[in-house]
Amino acid sequence: GGCGESGEEGSESESESGGRGELRLSRAVREVKSTPFGSLDTIGVKKGHEIAAHVERCLVADGGAELDMEEVMGGINIVPRDATGRWWTSLEQKDTKEMQRVRFRDCFMMLRHDNPSPVVVVVGHSLFFRNLVREHLSDDFKASHPAFAAELSAKKLGNAACLRVEVEWPAVDMDGGDAMAPPSITSAELVFGSGFHEHGHHESGKAAAVDT
Repeated sequence: GGCGESGEEGSESESESGGRGELRLSRAVREVKSTPFGSLDTIGVKKGHEIAAHVERCLVADGGAELDMEEVMGGINIVPRDATGRWWTSLEQKDTKEMQRVRFRDCFMMLRHDNPSPVVVVVGHSLFFRNLVREHLSDDFKASHPAFAAELSAKKLGNAACLRVEVEWPAVDMDGGDAMAPPSITSAELVFGSGFHEHGHHESGKAAAVDT
């Protein structure tokens, strides 16, 4: 296994120790594997706290002696969360629609119930984000922005693109409501000059900034 990526969620909040904050790993936001024996972006080799050490080794290998690792990784608390076991989809399997819906639910539950900040940056892969957005865009947003909603549902985010979204959770109170119900995406916009993927361009990390 080489220097591949796992899905990861990073909170913008600072750590209690005064560091640069937390980077929380999440198996839910890894790449969607659409065919068996497909993209190796989905295949991992490290688990738990081994991941941070592996990332550092890969950064050194890519950046060489000029890379200041203290500047890059110093003060960041990397939390494995649910990446302590085999977090990847095995080589001979693919992610079915139902498996993806489970991952969408897990991602949203993490954002709602295990997150110290109302604004979170989620870093992952374009197919995951496209399919998640397509399943959760609100009817009002699709009616008021039909062309953009169609693009979000059909196209992948471009290289290092960032999509800012706002989500609205169903009400849960003493009279009822499903605490596990997914939210609706009520607003979405491409930020920092981001755009959609063009054929022939190399894929790299994508990010979604989520206001919850």
